[in-house]
Amino acid sequence: MAIEWPIYRRGDTGLGLLDTYESIATQNLIVLLMTNPGERIMDIDFGVGIRHILFENIDSAIEEVIRSEIDRQVATYLPYIEISDVLFASTRTDPSIDLDENYLGVQIKFSIPDISAVSMSLSLSV
Repeated sequence: MAIEWPIYRRGDTGLGLLDTYESIATQNLIVLLMTNPGERIMDIDFGVGIRHILFENIDSAIEEVIRSEIDRQVATYLPYIEISDVLFASTRTDPSIDLDENYLGVQIKFSIPDISAVSMSLSLSV
């Protein structure tokens, strides 16, 4: 998952352009998730800081903390996005996951009601 700005470098073809509202909203959500609180100058509250949980013990309590922080940040900074669900995948919840025991997958299901964009999804691994 790479952060792309409205104009970004695209491999062998040169420059690319985020030209849909859905792609811009998705990138804004990625930036919000990956930014640590205090990292953005003049707005120290911006950011979920999902990387902060990297060394936490993953249990239902930390999942609820992550879920509530995502909901709070999106409501504050990206009010045009409506979160429908935040799902977690780990070896704790699904022993069939054939990855490291410390793997945590986060999937965010969201929509953008103002443009009738429904059932969008963003997945990331921590």
